[in-house]
Amino acid sequence: MRKRGIVEENFGKEWFGSRYYHLLYGHRDDAEAKLFLDNLIGFLNLKKEQRILDLACGSGRHSVYLAKKGFDVTGIDFSADNIKRAKDKGMNSCFFVGDMRDVYRKKYFNIVFNLFTSFGYFDNEKDDLKVLKSIHKSLKDNGILVLDFMNVKRIVSTLKREEKKTIGEVKFYITRRLEKSFIFKKIEIEKISPSSEKKLKKSVFLEKVKMLRLEDFKKYFDETGFKIKNVFGDYHLTPFDVKKSERLIILAVKKGL
Repeated sequence: MRKRGIVEENFGKEWFGSRYYHLLYGHRDDAEAKLFLDNLIGFLNLKKEQRILDLACGSGRHSVYLAKKGFDVTGIDFSADNIKRAKDKGMNSCFFVGDMRDVYRKKYFNIVFNLFTSFGYFDNEKDDLKVLKSIHKSLKDNGILVLDFMNVKRIVSTLKREEKKTIGEVKFYITRRLEKSFIFKKIEIEKISPSSEKKLKKSVFLEKVKMLRLEDFKKYFDETGFKIKNVFGDYHLTPFDVKKSERLIILAVKKGL
């Protein structure tokens, strides 16, 4: 669809698998992932024989690190481009294209990770619940779900309505809005010729994520067979503070339905 000189307008997997997505979020680096995972490994006392599912694994930065440490890891993402990036890293982790609403290997995993706000994208709440039900079925008895989400209250109170970034030869124009139960982020991208500063191409992508608070997750977990055991507010695993914490990190245990 072409409008006012915009040559692309993408909503969904095209954005999450694009090189622009990885360029914009490049500050979410491997060091941050390692810090978080090392803290989780210690807190949960994870054993090498335990099986881990990295659900919505992206390009595999968490899965690859876990595999390097000797864990049995499976990564699933709905973007084929992301899965290719993960496989290109040359690790022995198993990576597959898949939908998080579908069950992958019943009662097979000890731990399921869902990290970096990879939940709450669906319009229909039934789909969010289907994700959790699928995770429940994939976990062994007393298995653990680690869900890393944004702290909505803090995000909304500090929301930047407009933002501009230049990374290399790419300019990002970002606008955010709150609409119904979602935070929408529109990302307009211009590639610039470094010699003349001439604008070469413009693309538009859209992100949206549901504004889910701890109370919402408690409700979801009650409906899908999970019991919350711990709630943290950052990757150092400090206690969650609804006003100050950057993240909402929930550790929940599978219980019987």
